[in-house]
Amino acid sequence: MNTRKRSIGTALKSSVAAEEEAVRKRFDQADQLLVDRREALSRAEGGATTSSALVPKDQETLDVPVGVTRLAYSLPPHEAVMVQEMLLRAAQAGQLINRSELVRAALQVLSVMPDAAFDEAVKSVVKLKPGRPAVN
Repeated sequence: MNTRKRSIGTALKSSVAAEEEAVRKRFDQADQLLVDRREALSRAEGGATTSSALVPKDQETLDVPVGVTRLAYSLPPHEAVMVQEMLLRAAQAGQLINRSELVRAALQVLSVMPDAAFDEAVKSVVKLKPGRPAVN
């Protein structure tokens, strides 16, 4: 019986070690993406990149902290997949963004779009039934 406890302990130790290694690799990959992004920004600016270079110019000069409004929204499954694809596309371009930043980028694009193109884009969106779906 004592032998079994040792083998379980050994298995747990090796499992924990494997998990720690996997976490370390994920952090290394994330760090490399950040380094690549900073290097790309540095090349684009033609000089050294500081942390202020990662902040948009219009937000550098704000004296008053910007508040945020939390919103919830619903998406059909195929559009949720599109969001994930856009996040992956941004990551491949060296931009690590979250869904909120993706939505804000889309709003910026829509805000400068000509009226005719904006109207077409809005018309192409399928109306969803409001509220939660009924549980059967």
